[in-house]
Amino acid sequence: MKKASVHFDPLLFAVTTILVLFGLLMIYDVSSIIAYNTYGDKYHFIKDQLVWVTIGFFALFVCSRFDYHKLFNFAMPLLIVALLLLVMVFIPGVGIAVNGAHRWIDLGFTTIQPAEFVKLVLALYLAAWFSTKEKGRFQAFALLLGSVLLLVMLEPDMGTASIIMFEAIVIYFLSGGSIRYFFLGIPVVILGAFFLIMLAPYRLARLTSFLSVDHSLENASYHIKQVLIALGNGGLLGLGIG
Repeated sequence: MKKASVHFDPLLFAVTTILVLFGLLMIYDVSSIIAYNTYGDKYHFIKDQLVWVTIGFFALFVCSRFDYHKLFNFAMPLLIVALLLLVMVFIPGVGIAVNGAHRWIDLGFTTIQPAEFVKLVLALYLAAWFSTKEKGRFQAFALLLGSVLLLVMLEPDMGTASIIMFEAIVIYFLSGGSIRYFFLGIPVVILGAFFLIMLAPYRLARLTSFLSVDHSLENASYHIKQVLIALGNGGLLGLGIG
């Protein structure tokens, strides 16, 4: 069997590097004062992020030397591990509960958030699945996606669940799935989201605050207040770096 050639895309690498550097600049710009007041070091948060940037670029170069076609054989085992991790967050002594949310697993030396792992693994599994003749099975796809979303929503983490759902839908239709399922699913998604928002008082409060910000700023959420302060001071173009 001929060994697959490794192709390095300089344009993609350049774009990735620019986005990472811009992200680091933005983190420093918005966190320097808080970092200095809290830790006495205005570079505190940027240093933490640089560690992960270094790890990320190292992983990038390692993965660039690996034939991604071989990941096909690991798709199913990784999905099973991801689903088990989503269940483990609810096990006392293993999962960590913060303010009623079960989203993390304690490894002793660090913590992990399985839902973030699922984002990558589900994309890998769907890509492997949809590369076969079985890709047109919408019912099986909906069952798998529904199971993953249910586990994430039980944490609860509606934001991550939304990202996972849209990620899976995009992969499904890029693989050649029927567009009619998309239009049939829109009302279901809207009704489901509305039900979940009404079910949780804090979600309803966020939505109400977002829709009625012009009525009472005092009742607006922290993020909306900060957006209005930023726009009031700097307009659309801002005040500049620093």
